Amino acid sequence: MKIYKKYIILIMVLTGLNLSAQNPHYWELDGGYGSILRHHLNISHLIKAHPMVWSLGYYRPAKPDSWEYHYNYPDHGVLLLYQDFRTPQLGSVTALHYARNYYLRDHRSRGQLFLRVAFGVGYNDHPFDLEQNNQNTLISSHMVFSTNFRLTYAYPLWKNNALQLGLLFSHFSNSS
Repeated sequence: MKIYKKYIILIMVLTGLNLSAQNPHYWELDGGYGSILRHHLNISHLIKAHPMVWSLGYYRPAKPDSWEYHYNYPDHGVLLLYQDFRTPQLGSVTALHYARNYYLRDHRSRGQLFLRVAFGVGYNDHPFDLEQNNQNTLISSHMVFSTNFRLTYAYPLWKNNALQLGLLFSHFSNSS
């Protein structure tokens, strides 16, 4: 008997606004939509609409005298992610992540290109249930592990604010 690992893979296009105060800590609000990749034949019936995502993050930069100067002083923080699959069988996932932003250009340059790596746990509101939700063959429990990779370009608009455009690769799995 073969056991297939089933999970959700999404690619999202995001736009966001980066807001910061006088201190180096900053908040980030993002929103976007995307597509579920058909990575297994058994999920074709679940791909009906484009999922939507919203995220709110709080980040702080690395300390100037730390070992992180080797990696262009990456930011790190907490990311709250809400993703609505817009399919009744899959429902939505709310996840909390630890995230790091790795700058791919000089940290002081005007426009920034960065890679975000985030890992965390989430809660799915419509998992598989034999009697009530037997169509959901992807997520079989309320608790899921979540991984996000995001490539983003941020362009500053005015003092302490930036407009961002990026691609998000999101993965939800319950390790079944």
